[in-house]
Amino acid sequence: DGTLLDVSDSRANRRKFGRPSNQTCPGAFPKARVLSLCELGTRVLWRSVIGSYSTSEQTLALSLLKFLSRGMLLLADRHFGVAPIIYPLLARRVSFLIRVKKSQCFLVEKVLSDGSYLSTIYIGKNDRRAGRTGKTVRVIRYTHSDPNRTGYKEMHVLVTSLLDAEKYPASELANLYHVRWEEEIA
Repeated sequence: DGTLLDVSDSRANRRKFGRPSNQTCPGAFPKARVLSLCELGTRVLWRSVIGSYSTSEQTLALSLLKFLSRGMLLLADRHFGVAPIIYPLLARRVSFLIRVKKSQCFLVEKVLSDGSYLSTIYIGKNDRRAGRTGKTVRVIRYTHSDPNRTGYKEMHVLVTSLLDAEKYPASELANLYHVRWEEEIA
């Protein structure tokens, strides 16, 4: 996940990092965008990259993917549920469980025993219409009824590379996804 941090208001930092502004004036401090991979069991910030205020989290994420390998499971929020990040994860065979925006289009191709389904993600927005080949992902849609958890009564949509519904039941993956909030504490 990523965050913005204030940095010292110096000419060099203003040039390097930039700062937010509104219609009338610039923000008080330049901001560094920091994106980290966090080991959730220990809350250790394992790898981090620093970019400018204007650099997107998705752009920074691409430079973190090289630190992930088979045997790891990446949990990520909605900003990272896009094909330019998912495709490299699939190519490297890194397992992932990523929340995506509810509005993203994932057509039901095969319903699995736990109610999740297989679908295809495409690298380009017109690839489906053009009949180009995409990549298979599993989609899990759920709501939860715990008022103490983030997203109470809200539709959640997860995509994962863990395609086996018997080995990785949707309910267990949905519960696991919410462990991702441990990173916020770190």
